[in-house]
Amino acid sequence: MINDGQSLWFNQKKYSLKQLTHKSFKLATAMQEKGIKPGCEQKVLIVLRRSPALLVAHLSTFIAGGVIVCIDPETPRDRIDNIIDDIKPSIIITHPDIYKANAFQDQITFKLDDVLQHFNLDYKDININIHFSLKSAAYIVFTSGTTGKPKGVVVEWNSLNRLIDWHTKTFDVTKDSIVSLTSSPGFDASIWEIWGAIASRASIYMTTIDERLNPELLKNTWIKHQVTHSFVSTPIAERLMELDWDNSHVALKYLLVGGDKLTKYPSKDLPFHVVNNYGPSEGTVVSTSGIVERAD
Repeated sequence: MINDGQSLWFNQKKYSLKQLTHKSFKLATAMQEKGIKPGCEQKVLIVLRRSPALLVAHLSTFIAGGVIVCIDPETPRDRIDNIIDDIKPSIIITHPDIYKANAFQDQITFKLDDVLQHFNLDYKDININIHFSLKSAAYIVFTSGTTGKPKGVVVEWNSLNRLIDWHTKTFDVTKDSIVSLTSSPGFDASIWEIWGAIASRASIYMTTIDERLNPELLKNTWIKHQVTHSFVSTPIAERLMELDWDNSHVALKYLLVGGDKLTKYPSKDLPFHVVNNYGPSEGTVVSTSGIVERAD
């Protein structure tokens, strides 16, 4: 699943994905000891910031046999409560500060710091998910719904597998690629980013909050870390296209955009492709996708 050279950058520090995977197995073991059973499609609510802990939570939920339900830590308290009432999670994975702010009462909760510095779980034999089926639920993403009440959309592994297979082949994502993780953890594009990197054995650069909202800073960071693939929201993408990219050190090959109507065309001198994407959550993140033609 993970190769020796695969890395993750977070807050300007480099982490080994092989070591993070080892911690994922530890957490998966603990999750099974707390009641997660392979093949039962039990929900695991993940309320984490973009961090190494987020990747570990995704992997451990898959390994243990649970269903990933990820929401942004900035989600209002009443919305979190509605989601908990809806899915009735078997386990919650969150940060200590978020736990204190939300007081997840009567819930089995694992509290992880961003970089898992205080991760002291023992490794034990794990009950491998022999009941795994591509028809089983991979994740649930919550949308606003037509009534304003959170609406959960269930996506199977079969659908996610097809998305990732198309993604890695179409955009040539390989073990030599470096992909950014920029989307909100509660946005289904985050699933696309995380599992696309895992499946292709690419390395990951986790975008900070400051970088995410600052196109100039984002550009410089991508150049510094030689990011080859990224997804950003449409408004940020349009501002990125307006910047001066006349730099021979640019490694970016594909800038994937989505979330709103694209109103600008990339210039002919832009050193990477801009790919416009659209898809409701029910369509497994992306339903239509195409490289945007360059302006004359």
